[in-house]
Amino acid sequence: MLFLVSGNLLRDGLSRLSNPTVPEVTAIGFLVLLLTVTVNLFVYFWENRAGHRLKSEILINDSLHTRSDILVSLSVIGTLIGIRMGIHWLDVATAVVIAGLILKTAVTILVRSSGILCDRITLDPRLIEQTVMDIPRIRECHKVRTRGKEDDIHIDLHVLVDEAMSVSEAHSLACQVEGKLKKVFPGLSDVLVHIEPGLTVPDRTLKAKG
Repeated sequence: MLFLVSGNLLRDGLSRLSNPTVPEVTAIGFLVLLLTVTVNLFVYFWENRAGHRLKSEILINDSLHTRSDILVSLSVIGTLIGIRMGIHWLDVATAVVIAGLILKTAVTILVRSSGILCDRITLDPRLIEQTVMDIPRIRECHKVRTRGKEDDIHIDLHVLVDEAMSVSEAHSLACQVEGKLKKVFPGLSDVLVHIEPGLTVPDRTLKAKG
């Protein structure tokens, strides 16, 4: 939608070079636009701060969308000021600049969202492995995969345990892994732990000698 807004704004601005129009400028129009910009500025800063505090991509992207509304309103204000001053080309110049800024906003949102859509790695696997290996009775941690948004992170991992461990003990250990990861990494919403049987200590020694 922002790409469309930017394209339409640029098209309309350039079209006024060949077909100049002189819209009516009133004090009420200025007041309405100033009020709109003021309200949108409040919404933008509130959403942006809340989005970064909560690590919410939805709020951050919506704040960028609100910023595009502010830019459009500023474009109209610049147009009206130019007409008041008799500088009609200022209308087109303002439209081109604002269209470029909205285009930049659209690209920013696209780049931020594409990583999530492509299952970009969210957390460093090495940090997760170190955290898991601090838990007693965990022999190894590998095949760590992370995805999602910063406020909705999903982790899949494999842990190696003693092959003599009972199902009940393995389940309890998996719960410990999930609990510790959620405590260490804020925004973690789902942990899938794959338990793999490993060699017992004597078995490892025999295998090494063989």
